[in-house]
Amino acid sequence: MKRTYDIRLVITVFIFIAIVGAAVASCYIKGKRQGDFKVYYSASLAYREGLNPYDMDNLSTALHVPVLTPYVYPPDTLFIFRPLTFFTFQTAARLYLTVKLLAVCALIFFWCHIFDFKQYTPVLLLVSPLAFNGSLLDDLGAGNVSIFEQFFIWAGFYFYARDKIVWFAVAIILASTFKFTPIVLLGILATRLQRRDLVCLGCAGISFLLILAVNALIWPQMFAQFFHNVSTIRGERGDGNPAILALASDTVTWLRMKTGYLLPGIVPTGIYIVSSLTVLYVAALTFIKLRSLDEKKANLWRICLICFVYALILPRLKNYSYIVLIAPSIYAVISRPLASAWVPFCGLFLIYTYREFNVLGSALSPLYRVQCEYYSLIIAWVVAGLFCYSFLRRSQSSTDENADASKGEGTESIGKSFPTAQTRS
Repeated sequence: MKRTYDIRLVITVFIFIAIVGAAVASCYIKGKRQGDFKVYYSASLAYREGLNPYDMDNLSTALHVPVLTPYVYPPDTLFIFRPLTFFTFQTAARLYLTVKLLAVCALIFFWCHIFDFKQYTPVLLLVSPLAFNGSLLDDLGAGNVSIFEQFFIWAGFYFYARDKIVWFAVAIILASTFKFTPIVLLGILATRLQRRDLVCLGCAGISFLLILAVNALIWPQMFAQFFHNVSTIRGERGDGNPAILALASDTVTWLRMKTGYLLPGIVPTGIYIVSSLTVLYVAALTFIKLRSLDEKKANLWRICLICFVYALILPRLKNYSYIVLIAPSIYAVISRPLASAWVPFCGLFLIYTYREFNVLGSALSPLYRVQCEYYSLIIAWVVAGLFCYSFLRRSQSSTDENADASKGEGTESIGKSFPTAQTRS
């Protein structure tokens, strides 16, 4: 049996390397792609040369090639890329990508050790590169910082699973260095209602605000321009930004085109607010149910749930940010009552959506477009919904079963009946 498992693992490692290698080969061989890294490199280079890195024209001047995207990260992040500016862009891009590949290996390590994916390691290696419309491959090709962001997020969860919450908070703050949104994940510290967690949450929040204040004090002009550049980011929809607010905006636009009736501009925002409040309400109920579990097991489910909440309530979420859901989704599928159907569920993660919207006629083309451009969001909602439903439903049935058992034998506990999948008629 062990020999068979080893063969499977070797084959899946080879497939994983082949898929990732195919995605990054063009960068190593021809120095192509890495569009986001071009912005980071040119911004840091411009700042090194005394130019304003938040002026897009200066990025093109520094790199001597057109740069069409502004730099949208805080001033202190410019120093992170400075060592790479002493190399040519092609060399720097290859070095940057190499470090990212090492970060991917670290992600696999964290996922395996947090969720104990021993017998499911081949599944993880097969699913992770292609899950959520290839979010991991998208990041490797784009040259974004998401994989580094995910590295710190999962380093934090690695500490959280071992009840080292101070190190967890430090890691999440580091993950929020570029994009501020990961700071939302600190919300997991409020779910156990423990004084130590709440104190750590407050200190972490204050520390994050102090970092922003230091940026504003040292580089006031650049900090203001940073916020200006961030405010100019709008209009991203579809597979580039598969988030609920973008889907609501697309839906309203489609209704206007089909009916000629212009809905108020507040409608997409209202849909987003209602959706987010629903997510938070159901998540709160589920977090309460988790308190009856063994603490170690409950912490793993809290990690999964906070990741789903994070992905579903953000108004803007790039496709490569769905990396945060890869391991929680696999763990939720193989560990809950859905485990009997984990193979088809994992198959859903691997589906690449197609681009032909009228394959069965124009009448259904809007449905195809939603399925294609918001596939990652749809899968996230499905898995998160079933995840919460399984806990909310089974918690009641487990209580009833334990009550019956205690009357007859008086020896069974909730802890035995809850975590394991049971066959029910």
